[in-house]
Amino acid sequence: MTMSNLHPGFILIAVGLLALLVPKNLRRLLLAVGPLVSLGAALTLEPGLNATQPFINGITLHYLHVDKLSWVFALIFCMMAAIGGPAITATGWKLSALWLMPAVRWA
Repeated sequence: MTMSNLHPGFILIAVGLLALLVPKNLRRLLLAVGPLVSLGAALTLEPGLNATQPFINGITLHYLHVDKLSWVFALIFCMMAAIGGPAITATGWKLSALWLMPAVRWA
């Protein structure tokens, strides 16, 4: 899996899970940098890209399809996460980061 077909949503989910494990002083930095990495992954996606993976019993899993509209939505979701990530740490609730990243991706 190269950066050109890495799903930005996978990065956001991984950042949310990783934010549970890091200390509070690193959490804010992680929640600021993680969505920017996801934004970088979204910017490398080209419209027309289809990423697939062989799955169970010969079924092919299509986990990434990029068209112009989905590319714009990926940019919007990554920007929302970049703004909301550092802001959510002000609540002090450790699980807030876990809820933010996937919620932004699937909104």
